[in-house]
Amino acid sequence: MMGQGGIRAFGAQLFLEEQRRIFDYWLALKGDADMPPRAALSPAGIRDLLPNVSLIELLPDPDVIRVRLAGTALWDIHGREITGRTLANHDWDGNRDYWKRNYDLIRQQPRPVAGMLRAPAAGKDHLVQFWLRLPMSNGEDGGVILLGLDLCVAASKLGAEHADGNEAVSLTAS
Repeated sequence: MMGQGGIRAFGAQLFLEEQRRIFDYWLALKGDADMPPRAALSPAGIRDLLPNVSLIELLPDPDVIRVRLAGTALWDIHGREITGRTLANHDWDGNRDYWKRNYDLIRQQPRPVAGMLRAPAAGKDHLVQFWLRLPMSNGEDGGVILLGLDLCVAASKLGAEHADGNEAVSLTAS
């Protein structure tokens, strides 16, 4: 997984305060382990963030990533309910390949991954989506569940360095 230096460097690069808060919560849950168990997650610990939270299941088939639970704010981003959707049965507004690449990164080595996506959905060209995915072990089958956080910010409120392009950030300790 990630060494302590890599963890600190990753956390320092998170752009939004909400990202840092959920990241700190995840760090507290994981303790000295590589990742916390899904069973340790308590909605009460992140109550005010729940509308922007998702649980995403990485299934054994590399092409199947399923949204197990999506907060109500994700409906606002996608214009529809995405709970139960997979990368295969949801169009992801033309961003499917972007999400597939990022989930493949996590599948190869479960670690925190964050990024930003301009125009996260059709008709949302004025928004930039800041997202964070934090791996948790799924005690049921040894798989990985991702704790996700998705927040949108009006592009006009961001500096030029954050308003253009799509990028993913993934740091590991050297």
